[in-house]
Amino acid sequence: MSNILILAKKLISKLKKHKFLTVVLFLIIINCFVINTQNVEAAYELNPKIKQVKVADNSTIYYLDHKKGVKKAYVNAKAFLAYGNKWSDIKVINEKELNKWPEVK
Repeated sequence: MSNILILAKKLISKLKKHKFLTVVLFLIIINCFVINTQNVEAAYELNPKIKQVKVADNSTIYYLDHKKGVKKAYVNAKAFLAYGNKWSDIKVINEKELNKWPEVK
């Protein structure tokens, strides 16, 4: 990504005389950043839409905070439901994937 910024800076400095082209280039660069941030995978390669997970052989359900890259176990079913979650929201992932997430205490 930094290579794009370096190239953009060089192009903008050369196009200072052509304000219209500078604005167009700037808009293209901003568009690239918006597209790239929308396609970024969440922490630890899981889809950012997956927030409630468990492993097959354990009943503990975890909330995944993709922005912070951490997991937090729900203390009980009442706590899980209090956040407006549904049982159908839970995705089963493998233990190796879950262990990549540090736990918040």
